[in-house]
Amino acid sequence: AILAAQIISTGDPILSEKMKTFKSNLAQKVIKANEELSTHSFKFRVR
Repeated sequence: AILAAQIISTGDPILSEKMKTFKSNLAQKVIKANEELSTHSFKFRVR
């Protein structure tokens, strides 16, 4: 769905800016979640 929205937004500057903001926010959420998960210790861990 994100790819489809990106393709559609190529012809619409307002939608394009919204997509850039959305993707930036999504990247920050992923980074934050990764940092939070790295602080947890798990009983079983794949190495």
